[in-house]
Amino acid sequence: MPQSRWPRGMQRQQAADYLGISASWLDQLVSKSLLPQPRQLNKRLIWDREELDRAFEELPHRGEDVPSNEWDRVS
Repeated sequence: MPQSRWPRGMQRQQAADYLGISASWLDQLVSKSLLPQPRQLNKRLIWDREELDRAFEELPHRGEDVPSNEWDRVS
């Protein structure tokens, strides 16, 4: 799906699909502060596409040095 077709605010599964990961892995990365917390609108949790993009851009590329303790926190 082209980025222009992704909404600015996404529910859990949609945010996971956008990043190409499972919803359970999204939860783990959020709980470890490697991805942003969702925003809350009434009882709905909504991830901001632009915040996900910024967090994704901060992830290391293959071969880059990453403090091992940062990734040890993720199962």
